[in-house]
Amino acid sequence: MNLVLTEVEPETAELLAAQAQAQGLSVDAYLKMLLGMPEQRNALAELSDEEFDTLMEEFASGTEDLPPLPADFSRQDMYFDHD
Repeated sequence: MNLVLTEVEPETAELLAAQAQAQGLSVDAYLKMLLGMPEQRNALAELSDEEFDTLMEEFASGTEDLPPLPADFSRQDMYFDHD
């Protein structure tokens, strides 16, 4: 079946492309991820150490002024409402 997505607004397509790029994925891979479809390859696994470090720096940018977590912060603090 050859389906062409003619009902997708250009603004929506641009937003999808931007979100996919932010995740380091193609639009196709990003849509598959959103749909819960397994991906054949892991884009992060294919990054060099330098590329991964750069990606993590970009991810963390803007968090410099956040307060540190308490010294006794634990996994239990994150999952307090789970059994």
